Order: sequence, then C-alpha cells, then structure tokens
Amino acid sequence: MIYVIVPLGQQAKDVRLWLARVVVYVLASALGGALVGLLLALLGKPLRLLFFGREAIPVALLAVTALLYALHEVGVLRLPAPQSNWQVPNSWGVNYPLVGTFFYGLALGAGVFTFIPFAGFYLLLGWELLAASLKVGLLLGALYGLVRGLPAMLGGIITFRNASLIDFNDWVLDRQRDLLQASSFLLAMLGSYLLLSLLHL
Repeated sequence: MIYVIVPLGQQAKDVRLWLARVVVYVLASALGGALVGLLLALLGKPLRLLFFGREAIPVALLAVTALLYALHEVGVLRLPAPQSNWQVPNSWGVNYPLVGTFFYGLALGAGVFTFIPFAGFYLLLGWELLAASLKVGLLLGALYGLVRGLPAMLGGIITFRNASLIDFNDWVLDRQRDLLQASSFLLAMLGSYLLLSLLHL
C-alpha cells in the first residue's frame, strides 16, 4: 500500500493529494479494525452467558493463549496461525485514488483478510470476542487499524525527506527476529499479568 500512495507524493508538485490519500487510508484502516472489533463483540455476547458467574474463565483463556503464542513467536512452539495471502489489487489505488485508498485501508485495517505478521493479533481477536463489549471491541479494533495504517504516513515522510523507502523496508526486515522477540516478550508479560489478575477474581 505504501508503494501505491507514496509515488503520488513524489510526482506531485503539491503534497495535498498525497496527504488526503494518507488521511483517508489511515481513517479507513481504523474503521476496518473497529468494524471487526464490533462484530466480534456482538458474537461474544452469547459466549458471555456461558461464563456468567465464572468470569475467571475468559481471563484464564486469554492468559494461556498469550503465553502459548509468546512461545510461538520465538519458534519454541508451533500453533495455528490462520491468515490469508490475498493482496489488495494495486489497480484499486491507481484507477480510483481516493475510493481505492479507502478500500485499501478498510481491508488492511480489518486485519483478517491479509498476512498477519505478529501472533498478538490472534490475542486481540480473542480479547474482542471474550470481552463481549461493544465499547471494548470498537476501541481495540480502531486502535489496531490506526496503528496498521500509520506505515503509509511514515513511508511518505521518508520519501519526502529524499531517503530510500526500499532501504528502510530492508532495515525493518533485517530486524524481523528482534521484532518477534519483542512481541513474544509483550505476550508473555500480558499472559503473566492476566494470570496474576485471576487471584483477585
């Protein structure tokens, strides 16, 4: 997506069109995440009835999931990691700059239609489902979508500073192992926190 949006900023004398596309993309990405969060919260409502009076069960499920996927991130344990290899067609953004950009953001911000780089996303989905709260689902989903949309803005800034976007991409890829270790650490900390919180339930 960055490579579709950024060239407009490189070629245009005025950055306003690029900025408009980035804003549309980031907002659509947040919307896509929020819609998935709301859907999971709605699906989680019946599940909450199963846990009525046993609030520790969903917390324990999230804690164990976080700890297991912490091991998954560093290759100690192999767990299911369902994802789609579908890619948003480049023609969306080329042929329909603003509308295409909106649908780019919507699809990528939802997170479930494309490649999932970190296992924490599965925990996020579980949290949205088991919390069964429209407010929680909306906020968590929108936050995820917002964060997933920010690289397009970063890519434009890098380009406008006459730096190489490809070099930056290579720099990130070279640190993939470090990022997975950081993800594993955060999942382990979250899982431990949730287990400790069970003592107060």
